[in-house]
Amino acid sequence: SDMTRVGVRARPWERTQVLSSVNQEMTEDGPRSFANFGLTQGFRLSEKWTFDVGLDQSNTLRGARTAPLLGPQAPLASGSVTEDFLASFVGTQYHDDRWTLTGRAERRTADSGQRWPFSGGWYREQSEGHSLSLALQHLAEDLLGEQPDARSTDLRFAWAWRPTGSSWIVFNRTDLQRERRVTPLRREQAQRWVNNTHANWQWR
Repeated sequence: SDMTRVGVRARPWERTQVLSSVNQEMTEDGPRSFANFGLTQGFRLSEKWTFDVGLDQSNTLRGARTAPLLGPQAPLASGSVTEDFLASFVGTQYHDDRWTLTGRAERRTADSGQRWPFSGGWYREQSEGHSLSLALQHLAEDLLGEQPDARSTDLRFAWAWRPTGSSWIVFNRTDLQRERRVTPLRREQAQRWVNNTHANWQWR
């Protein structure tokens, strides 16, 4: 495949970014011309609170709107499915001297279906050798055709211990994961608990 992109990126004022491009793509499915547009606007409500909103869009100008899909269990040989979409998001961040809180929610409507990603996190700066973090990622997919509807959630907790002057450094991360896929013929569910620990001792 081959891709040619011509576009403009601008920052008209503070905390704003505008992206616009026209693309010519040649793949095994034939030529396709499409245009992308993106806009991100940030707001600072106070010294600690900030918000961001954004929009991202892709529209086909000439050629097929989507690439032909195989069965739901057949992965692509390379690349990704080309399709028109409209995505919007809102994000927020709270930053204190000791800890930071973030969150982002998005909605993506495409030819293949709708997706709702959400991510959030909390991080505590190092204090007396300890630092903590908590992260949540969730994705909901309602897809068209024979593709399965899916829900996936990953809750992650991490702890680091690295005190000044100590010979020990310890990292630990725990993941709680849950997945679900639903098709007209069957339903699949999976749950996992994964813990990773790394300890390092420096002799001298």
